[in-house]
Amino acid sequence: PEEAWRRVPRGESGFKEAGGQYWRRPAPGTPYRAPVEDRDGDAWHPRWPAVAISWHDARAYARWAAMRSGLPLRLVREFEWEKAARGVDGRLYPWGNTFDASLCACADSREGRAVPAPVGAFEHDVSVYGVRDLAGGVKDWCDDEAFDGDPAQRPSRGGFWHGGWSGARAFKRAGNLPNEVYTIFGFRLAMDLPPGR
Repeated sequence: PEEAWRRVPRGESGFKEAGGQYWRRPAPGTPYRAPVEDRDGDAWHPRWPAVAISWHDARAYARWAAMRSGLPLRLVREFEWEKAARGVDGRLYPWGNTFDASLCACADSREGRAVPAPVGAFEHDVSVYGVRDLAGGVKDWCDDEAFDGDPAQRPSRGGFWHGGWSGARAFKRAGNLPNEVYTIFGFRLAMDLPPGR
């Protein structure tokens, strides 16, 4: 329970207030559940991607999911992410080479204050391989243990719900400290196929 509480979505968020967990800790023996709304009064949609966690949290989840499922799950690696987003033709966005804010969850795609979008809400933000929400949604922590040779940073890829067109480009990369926590950071799980498949 202590480790789970340390990994609850938290920290600098881009919402009304920074720091701390977004909901109260449940009573001992009571399961953790995402709140209907957080401490700032923002409604949390149950289909939002996992956000406001660090690289370490994302990796811990991948290890837990692998142990629980018996599958060799891990975070997606940076080169895998780019291939999934750009396909074999090296496109600029998952859908092609022209940006259109209405195709992905970004700052210019919706009226009013920007908040995360449910997974898959933008049906055209899909790559040739069927991978969704690569140009908008949340940035994905990647499994790599260094960014451009710097072991103090970890790579993240993808556009995010309050970013603009430049962050939505499939070749856009960033390095971040692995303990950073923002609501623009999420993750994807991947696994290696068995030999011969």
